[in-house]
Order: sequence, then C-alpha cells, then structure tokens
Amino acid sequence: MKTPAVQKLAWERHGFRAANFAGTDSISRFGVAGTLDQIPAVSELPNNDAMQHLITTFQSA
Repeated sequence: MKTPAVQKLAWERHGFRAANFAGTDSISRFGVAGTLDQIPAVSELPNNDAMQHLITTFQSA
C-alpha cells in the first residue's frame, strides 16, 4: 500500500493523498468544488454511534 505505484494509482483514480506522494496535477482536475490542493489540518470524527445519530437527525430534518 505504500509503494509509489499504489500511491500514484490511489491519487489518480480516487483522490487519496499519501503523506509522501508529490502529485504534479492540481486537485482541480477532479472537478469537485471546495477541494484543496493541500490538507492543512485533520480532526478525528465522532464515534460510529454519534455519527449514526447525526445522520438520522439530519435525514429527518
């Protein structure tokens, strides 16, 4: 999973970015509004129970 070939494939086909993959194409080539060329920070998602509660709440709104 950490080989350059696999990371290149993940980047080109799915937009996954490895910490050490230096892609030459801009993220804009995926045509998805609101995406960034670099990820400035990350945060942990709530646990599954909390996420399911949020999803249910938003679906019923």
